[in-house]
Order: sequence, then structure tokens, then C-alpha cells
Amino acid sequence: MDQPWTWVFTRNGQRLELSRLETGAECRLVIEDGQGTPRNYRFNDMVTLVNFQGDMEEFLLKTGWTFTEFRPERRSFKERRTWPRMRDRRRWWTDGQPIELREQIESS
Repeated sequence: MDQPWTWVFTRNGQRLELSRLETGAECRLVIEDGQGTPRNYRFNDMVTLVNFQGDMEEFLLKTGWTFTEFRPERRSFKERRTWPRMRDRRRWWTDGQPIELREQIESS
């Protein structure tokens, strides 16, 4: 893994970073708050680490923290929300036939 997967949470100007590290037989969750030494939690396998991290994220969200960032950026294209949209509906092919057209088809 080139760059560790990192989840960033913020609350009232505070910042917490949770990073997953996997080196050989060791899995670690590193928690950094920017105030001092990072805390390292070691696990025997990734499944246990992911379960622990999920519980921690749930606790953070319930206590007022907000998920704000994930690194590394995994999207391969530019931001799509700023692209112009077509004027017609996206799923036009799911629309039914207009009543007039259906009546013409049935009468012929």
C-alpha cells in the first residue's frame, strides 16, 4: 500500500485522522489528533481492525464529529458535479408512450 487509507473527522476546530496500516503480518490503526504522539492500535488481522474502526467511527459521529475527508483520492476523473447537464431527462427511455401515440398505434 503506497499511501495509507485515512479517514479525517473534525469537530469544533479539532481534527482526528484514522489511518490503516498493513505491514506483513501486522495490521495497525493509527489515530492522530495533531496534539502529540499518534496512538497505535495493533490487530492480528484486517477484519478485526475494520470492525474496531467501524465502531470508533460510529462513536465519533454520535458524539458530534463530522467525516470530512478520505485519502488518498481514488476518483480517476475531475469533479463531475460542476459539469453542465443535458436539458432532457436522463432516463427518457423509461418513459411510457404519450397517450396520443398509443391511440394511433392501437387504431392502425
